[in-house]
Amino acid sequence: MLNQQAEHDFVETMRRVHENLHAHIREFRELVAGQPTRGSVLAMLRTLSSELQKHFELEERDGYLGEAVAHAPRLSDQANRLLRQHAVLTEELSVLVAVANRDAATDELPADFATLADTFIRKIIAHERAEDNLIQNAYEQDVEAKD
Repeated sequence: MLNQQAEHDFVETMRRVHENLHAHIREFRELVAGQPTRGSVLAMLRTLSSELQKHFELEERDGYLGEAVAHAPRLSDQANRLLRQHAVLTEELSVLVAVANRDAATDELPADFATLADTFIRKIIAHERAEDNLIQNAYEQDVEAKD
């Protein structure tokens, strides 16, 4: 487990990384809700893919969920499920990029793109909420014990 200052710094870093990812997800949702061009969608998908990769790598490498499990071992199964979802979500984003690139002779996106994008957005938001809930549950006992 990290010392108190290191834990604070780590939590602040993760908070900023989460906020950044959430901002990109909101931006992507707004873009898809309009009438975007293929080029604008592909540019946003590149950005989102890069941010998602950084986000997942930081969580996996720096033990974001591992620290929570160290505080609350009862959450280890849930944390492992969330970590396994990273590969699935990354693959789903790759599929979304492939769909956006399909039939590239025009600047219009394939008809099924908006539905697939909405499904992906819902999944990534649900995943992030589950991670946030796990973190809150892990540290909840610490807060209750100090009250």
